[in-house]
Amino acid sequence: MTKFNFSPTEENEFFKIVEFRERVSDHLVSQLREMLEEGRVHTEAVVDEIRYLEGLRDRTRTKKAKKFSGGKLKGFWHSHFFNGDVSEQAKNYMKLLDKEGAFEKIYRDILAKTNDPMELSRLLAERIVAQQYQDINSAKSWTGNWIIYAKHNDKNYYLMVASHSSPGDDTDPLYSEMKSKCESQFPFLFSNENS
Repeated sequence: MTKFNFSPTEENEFFKIVEFRERVSDHLVSQLREMLEEGRVHTEAVVDEIRYLEGLRDRTRTKKAKKFSGGKLKGFWHSHFFNGDVSEQAKNYMKLLDKEGAFEKIYRDILAKTNDPMELSRLLAERIVAQQYQDINSAKSWTGNWIIYAKHNDKNYYLMVASHSSPGDDTDPLYSEMKSKCESQFPFLFSNENS
């Protein structure tokens, strides 16, 4: 069921992609529309990151865009967008705990200040959440899901959004989806030139 009945022009204006719409895949616009209708992702988070990549915004809260180095996505680029929901925040906080000995150090530091279980719990939560939030924000290293795009003739072509994979995950299915949905619109991006 379609909740919004925008004309293509209204949709482009609503999503704020008018200036570069010819380089945004119809598949990505369809994904934005679906996100909007389902209310599961703030479409502004995606579009703000794209506008940053286009030089239309002067800052981002996310990690620097990076070129894929392996699998079928090799040669394509990805940038993160941070929706800010609890699950994405949790992924970012868990980065701290993935560092060898990080939790143990935090725990020892706090244990040196108190042995009261309630105070210990409060200080642990504050240190892990509040401090990690400040550190990630200062470093502009929020991670989230991906905007996958290609560079061609000094222009970015935005192809799709995808869930962030974990190290070792097979990303070839993402490529297959992207190719099936976007190649007819941008065939030159799927030639060997992009590899």
